[in-house]
Amino acid sequence: MGRHKGYKHSEATKRKIAMRTKEALSGGVAVAELPERSTAPQTDPSPSPPPPGLALPAAAVVPKDALDALTLGPAKDIIALMLWKNRHNEPELNVQLTERDLNGFRACCEYLHVTPEVRIVRPQGMPGHGGIPATRTRSAIPPQEPTPPKPYVTVCLVERGTENAIRPVENNEQDWQAAEEAKNFNRARDQALQLAGELQRAAATGDYSSSVLNDAAQCLAALAR
Repeated sequence: MGRHKGYKHSEATKRKIAMRTKEALSGGVAVAELPERSTAPQTDPSPSPPPPGLALPAAAVVPKDALDALTLGPAKDIIALMLWKNRHNEPELNVQLTERDLNGFRACCEYLHVTPEVRIVRPQGMPGHGGIPATRTRSAIPPQEPTPPKPYVTVCLVERGTENAIRPVENNEQDWQAAEEAKNFNRARDQALQLAGELQRAAATGDYSSSVLNDAAQCLAALAR
């Protein structure tokens, strides 16, 4: 039965003919060609997702405890907790930020050629491993259970994309002097207990050393500033 004039093969028929021709010429197995994808809209056979709030996306990170939730939560929660942690130094739970602070911060970052980034991290524990038998050059390594995450969250200012902490550099005499006073205060706080013990021993024996008295006076002056 002949085909009428102007008859054309369908795309599927053309592909079958091409496959058979390749197989006949090569003597091997023809590579099947995938059918063309239709551009017409198709109905998704998969079930529709649940309404928002009823289930979490598969890629969502589920916090395991309150510290994980703090790390993954909004930055305002971190700031609030930092203000609370500093409550003994600032009972009013506030920090004043001025334009002078902003300019000094920018000048420090420009001087160091760094782009700052706040890094909020919950340090993870060590992964466990099975026992490793001994060799001729090494003794056996016993199995190790995995350790849990650390019981704290760290908030630090680092160079963007790294773990390198930013070291403050003061660009004026007033800020430099304030930094020196803070260093002296921390040094005096660390030495206070030792100096107190030396003064108590001197009071018990009556043997007062001028160097101990001078160190104690400097320590008190630094703590009073």
